[in-house]
Amino acid sequence: PREGAVREVAEETWVALAPDALTAVGYERIRFAGAVPDPRLHPISHVAVYGARLDTVGEDGVGPEGQPIVWLAPDGVRDRCAEAAWWPLLDRHLFG
Repeated sequence: PREGAVREVAEETWVALAPDALTAVGYERIRFAGAVPDPRLHPISHVAVYGARLDTVGEDGVGPEGQPIVWLAPDGVRDRCAEAAWWPLLDRHLFG
C-alpha cells in the first residue's frame, strides 16, 4: 500500500516521496456509487490513509490531470475541509 500511495501522490501532485516517509494515519471506509469497478472488490471497502511532513511546499497551480493544487497551512485545511467525511482522520493527524 505504501508504494501505491507514493505513486498516487506523484501522479496527482508531482511530489516525490519515499515510502518510508509516510506515516500510517488510518483507514477510511468507502462505498462505491454505482457499479463496483473491479469484481474482486466489495461494494463497501476501505482505503489506507497515509500522511507525510514536507520541509517545503510547492506552488499553487494545476496538477497533471488538470485538477487545482492548493497548498495550505494546517488551519487553512481545517477551514476548507472540516465538513468532509474524511476530516476526522486528517484532524487527528494534523492536530493530534
